[in-house]
Amino acid sequence: MKSDKQHKIGKTSLIPFSGIAKRIRTIASFIEVLKNTDKEAEIIWFRTDNFDCSYSRLFTLSPKHVPSSITIREATWRDWLFNDTPRKANLFLPAPFILLRYDRFISPKKVRTLLTENRRELIQHLQAPRELSLVATNQPFIKERGMYKTIEPTVEVTNIRNSRMSGWSENVVGVHINRTPSEASQQESPTDLFIKKMQTMLEADPTTRFFVATASMDERERLQTLFGDNVFAPFSISSQESEEGVIESFGELLALANTRKILTTPGSPFSEVAAEIGHIPLEQLSIYNLTNA
Repeated sequence: MKSDKQHKIGKTSLIPFSGIAKRIRTIASFIEVLKNTDKEAEIIWFRTDNFDCSYSRLFTLSPKHVPSSITIREATWRDWLFNDTPRKANLFLPAPFILLRYDRFISPKKVRTLLTENRRELIQHLQAPRELSLVATNQPFIKERGMYKTIEPTVEVTNIRNSRMSGWSENVVGVHINRTPSEASQQESPTDLFIKKMQTMLEADPTTRFFVATASMDERERLQTLFGDNVFAPFSISSQESEEGVIESFGELLALANTRKILTTPGSPFSEVAAEIGHIPLEQLSIYNLTNA
């Protein structure tokens, strides 16, 4: 009996995971690597307990910027059994099926290693014309200006973005306070650092306004109390694990990308992706250093 991989028709399948920012960046970079090749590719979108949202409610692939050889689809029960990343949570059950079906499986750990040690080798694996491969990661393969043009937000997400930007002037600074993991983030980048920075910016230019994007309602309310009408922030927040919460999160990310600068906690993919989409400066506030990126 011949396995699927013996027909030697090349195809690369991607499983992006984590939150909306990491998934979007991984997908955009994946398309960027493959769009000028003849390699057939598919993106398999898994919904999880802490990310329960269909890609179709978030975005489509731009037909103008993405070749027809690259597609995206929702994961089915067959994918959970045959294509899911082998790990303790699934008792490593997909492992033998992956070994039989694919020429190469590149695990999240292997991707991280290759990105550090040999990015060229990783990209060669993705582009190998007659290789059947499966890759699972939440990391970007490359970073190219304009790569996010391949992602077209849905009307629903765009409406969230527009509602968040209602009443904005051109002088809006984004503020993203990431409290995941909350303890480490709070210690390295306490809210007082943001308050001091915002006060300094207002003293230098009283027309400055701030868009606050954070999942912590306490943080939003504190900044609104201190800065009043100088702060734009939604009145309510849906759970980020719910479908509505993921949609709101993506809309806020796109709104953040339309500010002139972002103040953020160190190591926040959400802020990094927003800055990459908007081509704007990113300033990480930390007790250890203050850097402009």
